[in-house]
Amino acid sequence: MKKRVLVISFLMIGLVVIVFFFRNCVKETIPVNYTTLPVSCRISLLSGTEDRPSLLTVRLFSQTVRQAKLRKQTGRKKDQIKTHPVMVKIPPDMWQNNVLFFKLDRTKNTEENISSMITFLKGPQSSRLVFGPDTVYSIYYELPSLSSISSKDAIQARIQIEGFTIVSNTFNFPEPSKTKEDTLYREIAIAHRLKQHDILFASANEMIKKRPGNPDGYFFKGIALEGKKLYKEALESYQKSLKLVPKPEKGQFREPPDLLYSRIREVKKKLDR
Repeated sequence: MKKRVLVISFLMIGLVVIVFFFRNCVKETIPVNYTTLPVSCRISLLSGTEDRPSLLTVRLFSQTVRQAKLRKQTGRKKDQIKTHPVMVKIPPDMWQNNVLFFKLDRTKNTEENISSMITFLKGPQSSRLVFGPDTVYSIYYELPSLSSISSKDAIQARIQIEGFTIVSNTFNFPEPSKTKEDTLYREIAIAHRLKQHDILFASANEMIKKRPGNPDGYFFKGIALEGKKLYKEALESYQKSLKLVPKPEKGQFREPPDLLYSRIREVKKKLDR
């Protein structure tokens, strides 16, 4: 009799667990239909110089709107929703042919396709991209600085993926550099973004020669050396940069150079391995 009661009890517990599991699975697989691909993009530009083209960056990331829409349809709170990664298929020539750039004239309400002026540099090599909550993919292009685009023109990107067209933000082309120092900063910014460590190293040394008391030169030199895996030399350069950071006067507060401290910590970890 006792054995029969135990068996029945276990069967009842098992049935409750199965029902609970099934109900949760049904909730988590509620279908959501989209009229647009749940991926967004933004573009930014690092202005070049007379000798160097500008660097145009396209960033792709998942939409947070997708989570809000799912929450509204299911009636559940944010912490009760399991968001799933979005996978997108990428054709082999995706970044060369499926990304178009337009120059917008807001005063005349016209647009001009300027894709032929822009040269693809590099982007993700995978044929499938998986977009999670914090995933960002960057694609880089060159735009000639001496072009028909002025600082009054707005530029926009449109990306065609899986039958959808994703429209980016717009930005205005920056003014040409007016000083040699501004030109040098632009060259450093582009070399840093593209991880061109040799060019970054040379430009940082030039900055150090022109302004030996400026901490930026040693900071970017440290980044170049770290990129070349010369960690001891990179640490020395970062420490020189830290010594040149202006100290706050009495009674004043100044934000600490967090990025510089972060790079020093990372290099020390690499040296300890």
